[in-house]
Amino acid sequence: MIMTLGLLSLAIFAIAPAAEAANYYYPTTDYQYQTTYNPSYSYTSTYGYGNAMTQEQLISYLRTLIAQLQAQLAARPGYNYYGGTYDHNYVIGDPRSSDDDDDDNNDGDEPEVETRSATDIQEDEAALRGRVDMNDFEDGEVFFVYGTDDDQVDDVADDYDTYSDIDTDGDDLSKIRVDSSLDDSDSYEERVTGLDNDTRYYFAICVGYEDEDEDDVLTCDSADDFTTDN
Repeated sequence: MIMTLGLLSLAIFAIAPAAEAANYYYPTTDYQYQTTYNPSYSYTSTYGYGNAMTQEQLISYLRTLIAQLQAQLAARPGYNYYGGTYDHNYVIGDPRSSDDDDDDNNDGDEPEVETRSATDIQEDEAALRGRVDMNDFEDGEVFFVYGTDDDQVDDVADDYDTYSDIDTDGDDLSKIRVDSSLDDSDSYEERVTGLDNDTRYYFAICVGYEDEDEDDVLTCDSADDFTTDN
């Protein structure tokens, strides 16, 4: 791609000095160029200007170079770029460096949490489910909170900064950790036992992490609920 861009640059460079004389030039045969991508491509260290061509011929020449560039970009395989797959004809350039990650944190791309419905609900147990995507952050501590008091479950992120800070309160509020260092994204299912039968429970998935100011924060999804069997 860089070599084909070099062809385009040389062709455009030829326009400026010839503008007043209305003569357009293209490189002589001393200049080597390829019609398809070749890693061994090279050109001589010196080149001259050869035959004059009309403006229409120059435009056609530039269009040919552009078409070659587009064909090479389209032929290159896609690559994984921070969670997504992109084609080279849409994304051009190097992936973000580790230095860029710190800047991305300032964009507010915070972790995303999703509480999913409970499954396999029985008289005294149930499977809690959820998903967390850390986005630009890392070292996430993932856990579920659950209990019979919906207010306490919903207020966990407002009342506490870390998992260890959370004060459990019997049946009203309990917690269970499922991951201590999440860097990417993952789905979780955790069975909780010792529940009361025929009782409504509220639960939510949460993640604790350090924000861009290196402060401890919690992010929790809104609470879902289920009722144990009688």
